[in-house]
Formats: sequence, C-alpha cells, structure tokens
Amino acid sequence: STTKTTANSGFASADFGGKMELDLTKSDRELALAIIATSPEGDDTYDKGEIRDLLYNPDKADRARYAAIFGMAAELSASIERRATFRLEQVNGLRRQPGLWDIKAVTRLLEQTQDMILGLPDGTRRDRLNELECYHAGLVYREAGDYEKAIEAQVKSASFAHDMARRAISHFCATVEYCHHGLVTGDSTIMADALCHLMMSSERLEGFHDNPDLTVRQWLEANGPAHRLYAHDLTGRSYAGHLADLHQMCNLSVEHRDTYSSWTAALQALEFWRLSDYAKATLYATKCLEHGTFLIVPYLIAQLVLARVAVRMNQPEIGVGIYLALIYTPSHGGDFVRALAKREAEPLQIL
Repeated sequence: STTKTTANSGFASADFGGKMELDLTKSDRELALAIIATSPEGDDTYDKGEIRDLLYNPDKADRARYAAIFGMAAELSASIERRATFRLEQVNGLRRQPGLWDIKAVTRLLEQTQDMILGLPDGTRRDRLNELECYHAGLVYREAGDYEKAIEAQVKSASFAHDMARRAISHFCATVEYCHHGLVTGDSTIMADALCHLMMSSERLEGFHDNPDLTVRQWLEANGPAHRLYAHDLTGRSYAGHLADLHQMCNLSVEHRDTYSSWTAALQALEFWRLSDYAKATLYATKCLEHGTFLIVPYLIAQLVLARVAVRMNQPEIGVGIYLALIYTPSHGGDFVRALAKREAEPLQIL
C-alpha cells in the first residue's frame, strides 16, 4: 500500500478505501486548513479519521481542541455553507467538555450559525444544517438541564430530516429528554408515559438495524441500549429487552468499547443494585469512577449507586458524603441524576 500526503493538509491519504487519517501532531491552524481542503461542500466532516478521537477516545480526547480547530476552520472558510458546517462541529466539541463551561456563549454560537443557514438557498443541504443545528441545540439544552427546550429542539430537528434513520434518532432523543424531565419531576405518571414513548421511538429506530451509517450504528449499538437501561433502572423499572440491552452493552464492538466503557460499568452497577448484589454493585460503580468525568452521566450514576449501597448497608455517614459529592459535582449535565439524588437524600436531612 502506498501513501501520499496532501500538501499543507495535515492528512495522509492511503490507498485503503481513500480513508483520510488526521495527523494530530500538526498545529491547530494546519489541521483547520486540512479540514477545509478535504471537506467539500455538502460534507458533514465529523467522521474524518482520527479527529473522532478528540471527541470519543478517552485516552486522546480533547474536546476544547476539537472545538478550536473547527472554529478556526469556520473563520478561514470563504463559503457560508462551510462556515455553518464547521461552526456546528465547533459546538459539537464545546458541548462535550467536562466540567463547567459557558453555555450562554455556546448558545450564541448556535444563533450565529442559524443566521448563516438562513443565508443559504432552500434545499436539502439547508434542511440538513437546520436539522444538525436543532440536534446540537437540544443536546446543549440537555447539558443545561432545560429538558423541555431540549425536547422542542429534537422534535424540530426531526422535522428537518430527509433521512428517515436520522429522523428516528432525533425522535428518540426527544423521548430521552422526556424521560429526563420525568426523572426531575419525580412524577410517576409522567415517567411511565415518558418510558412508553421511549420504547415506541426505540422500535422505530430499530427498524434501521441494517443501516451502515456510522452514526446510526452508534445509536443502535450503544446509545440506544444505554438510554433505555438507565431510564428504566434509575426508577427500579424493567422492560422486555432489558437483559438483551445489558448484554449488548457488555459486548460492544471494538469500535465502541473504549468510548462506552464507563457506561458499561455504570449500567452493570445499576443492574446489580437492582438484584440486591451490593458487592458487585460497588465493584462496578467503583470501576466506573476510575474513568473520571470523561462522560458525566455514568460518573454520577456510579456515585448514586455507591450512595444507595452505603445507606442500605447502614453506613449513612458515608452515604451522605457520596450524595453531597454527587449533587455538587462541578459539571454541566446529569441534572436528572442530581434531582433523583436530592430526593433520596432528603430523608437523611443533609440538604
């Protein structure tokens, strides 16, 4: 196999299927120019070789750098369509940052991107960018804990989607946010209705099980099972495909295994808590925490399991400490877990 390098691009183009491999040792400006050079109009850009590692690989992730590279690409682009596309990828990186970040600034970026999209002619590409803008907006609202706005954004995203599988993903996301809303309210009627909608949207999504698209595969094989499991497990519910979904998360493909390792551990911890096997629940929750806050929701779920186990084992002081650590973890995201933790902690009179 021969390899050739695109001049000043930061990419090496190999003969195997024309795959573009990103050289992460290049400067941010070089990488931004490389993205511009290798991303033609109409290209969504996010699956360009190793650049995915900056988002998804726990050992290489640098969401701030990913955002900076695409922000620079947007600034250097002459095309409005390219600028809008790269801005959305900038938001994609910013919204995934661990800890606390400026949600208002990211919202302003989305508003600027909306203005760019409005300047494009009507057509499939404009609709696709509107779909992506609403999708990312929904996930920013999720991180902010505004689940009602998140639902609205995902429903709107689905309305723009021409691809039926992508439409199913946005509808599924809307029902996930409905579950988050139900968990925050603590209303069992709302939660039961939300779970019903979640399972109906899951059936629609499962109808695309033969779709080869990378994003669709990720939702079918990992995101879908994970959301279904914790939405039910956090309130002690089960469903017909419960064990099948857990088995799926424990046997992920190599492509997804590292990215979702903290999710797999957190979901196993929840399962063993449900089965009253507190030793194994503690084991897997501790294993999840070892991954840190790369993904905040499984991290908070693991803390919740440890707090529950401590209280159940008549160690309320330890449970109180864990509940407080969970509730006040300095990070956006996971507000529905915090809300559940607050309700569980109230009888302990620590708030």
